[in-house]
Amino acid sequence: MSLPRLRFLCVVCLLAWTLPGPVLAQEEGETDEQQLPEIAPREIEIRGELQLSFPSLQRQPLRGFATPPTIPSVPPTRTPYVKSYKQELDVLPESLPAPESVSQPVTAQKPPKRGVLEFGGGRYQSRFLTGRLSLPLTENQRLSFRADYRGTDGHSPFDGADLSTPSDDIEGRVQFEHRHETVSFMADLHGTADRYTLYGQPSVVQNPSASAPNRTGRTGGTTLQLRTHGSLESDLQISYDRTRYETELDPTSDAATAFSDGRLTGRADVRFDISNTEVRLNVSGARSALGGDEPSSTASSIDGGVTVPFLDTDRLSVRGGGRLLVFDAPVDPSIAGAPSASAEFIVPEGRAELALGEGITGHVQNTPGINPRGLADLYTTNPFAEHAPSLRPDLFTTDAEAGLTATLGLVRLQATTGYRYAPSYQFFETPSGPRLTGGEGRRGLPWHLGPRWRNRWR
Repeated sequence: MSLPRLRFLCVVCLLAWTLPGPVLAQEEGETDEQQLPEIAPREIEIRGELQLSFPSLQRQPLRGFATPPTIPSVPPTRTPYVKSYKQELDVLPESLPAPESVSQPVTAQKPPKRGVLEFGGGRYQSRFLTGRLSLPLTENQRLSFRADYRGTDGHSPFDGADLSTPSDDIEGRVQFEHRHETVSFMADLHGTADRYTLYGQPSVVQNPSASAPNRTGRTGGTTLQLRTHGSLESDLQISYDRTRYETELDPTSDAATAFSDGRLTGRADVRFDISNTEVRLNVSGARSALGGDEPSSTASSIDGGVTVPFLDTDRLSVRGGGRLLVFDAPVDPSIAGAPSASAEFIVPEGRAELALGEGITGHVQNTPGINPRGLADLYTTNPFAEHAPSLRPDLFTTDAEAGLTATLGLVRLQATTGYRYAPSYQFFETPSGPRLTGGEGRRGLPWHLGPRWRNRWR
């Protein structure tokens, strides 16, 4: 082996012996410092760019559906005028003058005049006459006249007796009305006159040959009424009437028994809203003064109440409240200085309606009140009464009613039952004496039960 080759071999062996030490040392050092990555990283961040593209939608135009315009055809005999047109001003017609006033058919017409005249007759020489006339003063004002006459003669109530029963009754009224959108006013003058015989008097009934007494009566008065419409609805009315009746009770004497009565009455009905609740308030009062052959006496009464709704649904409605009833009147108007009878009541008032089915409604109500009476009311109820009327009114503390109402097309049927209690109630009785008694206040318990029916035509 040559010397250079030996040297090269020695160097290679030396290098092979020295290299494993540092390499192993380096691997051991790197093994101590190396860290493995986390298998479950806490945060993952993905970066990129996303672009969305949608296909564009284009709608093709709708053509060919519309109706093509009509092209008028001009006949060949008619050709347009293409030459120049000019007309001198002197040849043009003059302008028409403006009318001085609007023609009569265009102006606002007044309300038409209305009138009715009817007369007739019948058995026992009965006759009647009715007249109505309404004259418009302006568009909102009207003056009306009314007259009614009823009479009869020739009726003989008793066989074999020459006794007739003539009667005549005349009533007239003149009324002025002014109506507006929010307020209306009415004033009238009215009067009545009647004459009849007392053929039902006990002395005539017992002796038909006796002469029947005659009775004549006259009444006159005035009434004022004011109504408002809108948010506050009200109806105010005041009236005064004077009545006088004369009766020839003694056929042997020319002197007649006379009774007179003066009555002042007032009434107020008001409706208004408080917090979307409709409140209804109504008050009425009357004061009467009786005179003539009987001692002078006076009487007064007040009837006032207020109601509010408690429940209002499609099927059930309930309204209730209270009412004050007060009156003061002499016990016996035929006695001078007679003591007075007075009463004060506070009673409940209400009405409930329930829809039971289609066209069927049930109701329950209590409507107490006072019905004041005067001289004319007495002789209207009982024409043969002789005594002076009692000024005590009819007072109902209980006027209850329950019923069912069925509407079948044009027919309405109603069945009701009720009960009334009256601490003061006017009635008539025939005493043992020769005179009829009229109008003393007594306690009554009237009640009623029965059906009603009514047709409605449209």
